[in-house]
Amino acid sequence: MIRDMTAGSPARTMVSFALPMILGNLFQQFYNIVDLIVVGNFVGASALAAVGASGSATFLFIALSTGGAAGCTVVISQFFGSHRMSETKSAVYTTLISMTATGALLALTGLIFGDGILWLMGTPQELFSDASVYLKIYTLALLFMFLYNGVTASFNALGDSRTPLFLLIFTSGLNIALDLLFVVRFGLAVPGVAWATLISQAFAAFAGLTILLSRLRDIKLPDRPPLFSAALFRKIYRIALPSMIQQSIVSMGFIFVQTLVNRYGPVLMAGYTAATKIDNIAILPMLNVGNALSAFTAQNMGAGKYERIGRGVRAASLMSSTIALALTAAIFLFGREFLGFFVDSEANAAVIEVGMDYLRAVSAFYIMMGMSNIFASVLRGAGDMSAFTFCTLTNFGLRIVMAYALAAKIGPAAIWWSLPIGWAAGLALAAARYAGGKWRLKGLI
Repeated sequence: MIRDMTAGSPARTMVSFALPMILGNLFQQFYNIVDLIVVGNFVGASALAAVGASGSATFLFIALSTGGAAGCTVVISQFFGSHRMSETKSAVYTTLISMTATGALLALTGLIFGDGILWLMGTPQELFSDASVYLKIYTLALLFMFLYNGVTASFNALGDSRTPLFLLIFTSGLNIALDLLFVVRFGLAVPGVAWATLISQAFAAFAGLTILLSRLRDIKLPDRPPLFSAALFRKIYRIALPSMIQQSIVSMGFIFVQTLVNRYGPVLMAGYTAATKIDNIAILPMLNVGNALSAFTAQNMGAGKYERIGRGVRAASLMSSTIALALTAAIFLFGREFLGFFVDSEANAAVIEVGMDYLRAVSAFYIMMGMSNIFASVLRGAGDMSAFTFCTLTNFGLRIVMAYALAAKIGPAAIWWSLPIGWAAGLALAAARYAGGKWRLKGLI
């Protein structure tokens, strides 16, 4: 359902739009989470560590995909908010073509340089073979991942967050079934979970594309808009390219952190892998509130309704803070049980302890992370990409510096305590930029 977010109650609009995004992205996390649960329980802790070692490298490609999708959402949303439907449809077509081409190029790059990335990260020799196989199969899925993220970006820009949710519910179930089939029944171990992810991602991409094109055909126009517009491509990449660069630098930061983790051996690697997956799931709802706010901001920027953006920020802040407090409580109460999904608690007690150290440190500051994301999301939705990029890169850059600087003094604990330090810096910068109001001058159309 296409939704105009420039009218009606901002609070109700934000809630109804954000909730399907939150649920949808939680299901999307099952692609990697189920991989880890299956290999951790049916193959072993070393296989879990191998998938985790390649996980930081795969995040590099995921970051480029989400960065590109962010640019597409902003441009399509601003045209849709201003009711310029010909440009809206052309921007969607341009998005799909450019995202697919980028995914194909990066898939080729990953196949060629994947082993080099793992080597630079210092992946232990006993884990290298499994990590390499997983990474190579995963990179084949990049074509479908980029296409799917282009489809989802278009749906979100048009105010439809429910269709991606329904797609992900089905494909997550498919991924679980294929994981169990390939690993438990056929004994394919690490390659099995990678192939399950690829097949599930391909189904989601093609099913979403079919539905999106059908929706676009329902928007009747006197003239057929161009399938690819160089002018709109430049607008999209005015937002997408800085976001992709920013996200790639962020992902490189994760690679640097994973390199530091690798120094401490397989036990800490396995505990870190399990804990970061739980952490990723926990912060996802807050990130999706921010994504919803970006689309809301972009539509209202296109309509020139700046006062609605402020009301949307207040509604999103309340949602994010409530979610953060609930998640912090859940992790402190049930963190060990969550970690027990990945490895046997009795046989891998040391792994569980590492994971709990990480989770206690970072979850206490979720509310700060959520608010940093809220203000940064307004900047992204407004097209204020220089400020958005500076805030987020400061956040992650400081995290890397502090992790390495403190590691010599407090050991591996520096890896997780560096996160809230980065969040604090990002929050201060983004909140100051929002309060200054210059983002209102950055509209794209």
